[in-house]
Amino acid sequence: MNFDDQNNEINCGNSYSENDSEMESQVSEAVPAYDNRFIDPNKLYTYADFATWEDSDYWELFDGVPIKMATPTLRHQDICVNLVAVIHKYLKGKPCKVYNVAVDFRLNAKTFDNNVFHPDLIIICDFDNIDKEGYCGTPEMVVEVLSPSTAKRDKTVKLNAYQKKGVEEYWIIDPKQNTVVVYVLSEDKYIAYPYKETDIVKLQKFKDCVIDLSEVFE
Repeated sequence: MNFDDQNNEINCGNSYSENDSEMESQVSEAVPAYDNRFIDPNKLYTYADFATWEDSDYWELFDGVPIKMATPTLRHQDICVNLVAVIHKYLKGKPCKVYNVAVDFRLNAKTFDNNVFHPDLIIICDFDNIDKEGYCGTPEMVVEVLSPSTAKRDKTVKLNAYQKKGVEEYWIIDPKQNTVVVYVLSEDKYIAYPYKETDIVKLQKFKDCVIDLSEVFE
């Protein structure tokens, strides 16, 4: 895939509206919080609230709206593990690390705002922005693997948030179609580059890190 193909350019700035927030509030069930209250999907919460939840690893906050995360399928996990294995091997000895466990990614610098995401994969080089609550910097790369319950948010809300945050590279992986869309930041806007299972992808920050997608989807 040639990164010079400018026909793929997209403007993500206006793809998410206030009406989409209605969708974000659709949580199938409420579960007990740490202080024995119930998480109300129709109520807005702060990060301070979020930090008290005993099972916060299973929730994300979108402008204060709590979203329950579905348990990833085995296929979902296989893809994550395969991709992490390749990147982890490449980053060995380099001043960056890749994570694929639940990291509380707070989007607005060191402020405790009301947006907390748990990406499927994240590459971090600015370790000064890791604290006991999680991570609050700008990652070099973020990956989300689609599931029926997250696909719309991954393609709209999170895409816009990562673009605004300045994340240089954002991957959306479709485990059903065995495809990847790589969003590359250019002049504060994402340009989309689609790839199929047989393609080879080079990471933006690490040009010599070559990802064979057939190995990711095996």
